[in-house]
Amino acid sequence: MRKAFKRILVFLLLVTTMLPATLLTACGHQHTFSSTWSFDDNYHWREATCEHDEVADRGLHQSATREEMEGDDIYDVVYCLICGKEMSRTLHVHTFDTDSWSSDEHQHWHSATCRHISLRIDLADHILETICFTIGGVDWDITRCTICGYEVARVEHIHTFSEEWAYDENQHWHPATCIHAHLTDSIGPHQFNYALVEENGELFDVYTCTECQFVLRVPHQHTFESKFAYDEDYHWHPCTCGHDDAVEKRPHIFSSHTYSDGDEIIYEEFCLDCGYVKTKMPI
Repeated sequence: MRKAFKRILVFLLLVTTMLPATLLTACGHQHTFSSTWSFDDNYHWREATCEHDEVADRGLHQSATREEMEGDDIYDVVYCLICGKEMSRTLHVHTFDTDSWSSDEHQHWHSATCRHISLRIDLADHILETICFTIGGVDWDITRCTICGYEVARVEHIHTFSEEWAYDENQHWHPATCIHAHLTDSIGPHQFNYALVEENGELFDVYTCTECQFVLRVPHQHTFESKFAYDEDYHWHPCTCGHDDAVEKRPHIFSSHTYSDGDEIIYEEFCLDCGYVKTKMPI
């Protein structure tokens, strides 16, 4: 029963939509209506073309949007799908997502967010740089665009070092040539060859590292034994660096004393600086 009732309703709706733009009145008069639409801000209808004030097909506007060109300008036009009334016309302004980049392997750009999705702005080639990043405890050389961040390549980083030595006063090493400038290779203390060099009458101790180019050059300082050497007239500290001409001999400064050695009294004359005994005899 319900299904039959629904079929009747559907049939009646179809009949009413297919009726021509004429209506029959109870008195048998057949109204006639305009083939063009009348409308206001909210509704549209067809006005009677007979003497009556009847209207047909009255209904709310059903809005849609279309695009129209005027010269080089694009307009967004809102209109009614039924009657064609234009409800608004605004100059279309393309909008773009400037907060995020679109990209491919060669270029980047900002994509349109309006309906013109094929439009792009700020289209440019990638500007590439390679930076080492530590990811999961592994160093990676990642080549990517400095503008949009598009990653072109990623390879595991291998530290590289210069073949030339770097050095300070104490040690030498091979510095890193990759971005890890704090890393070194083959670090170790200097191993010196020694040479005594005379220049313009001055002596210099020259220490040259056998591995790197470091050279330590200092004025030569003569070295002497701590114990005195002496003869009858002088005493001195022997030179330990081989420069005997640097030895400064000084005359003895004598003093004397007596002391008891068992049953004897001994007279002794000696140098106060070096201890050289000049005279020793019993008295």
